[in-house]
Amino acid sequence: MTIETFLDRIEGDKAVLLDEDEREAVIPAAWIPGAHEGQAVTLAITDDPDREAAARAEAEALLRDLAK
Repeated sequence: MTIETFLDRIEGDKAVLLDEDEREAVIPAAWIPGAHEGQAVTLAITDDPDREAAARAEAEALLRDLAK
C-alpha cells in the first residue's frame, strides 16, 4: 500500500503529514530525508509476517523465562 501525502508542518522533531482527505499522520521528521514543509512524501506500508512471528517468539520466550 502506498499513501501520497504532503509534509504540512514540522513540530519540533515531528513531521505532520496530510493526505488528500486531510487525514493526519505524525512521524519522526528524521525519517524523511531533507524534510521541509510542502514536501511531497509517499509512504509505502508493507506487512512483514516473518518479522512479526520472530518478535512474537522472542516475547513468548522472555515471558517463559520470567515465569520460571
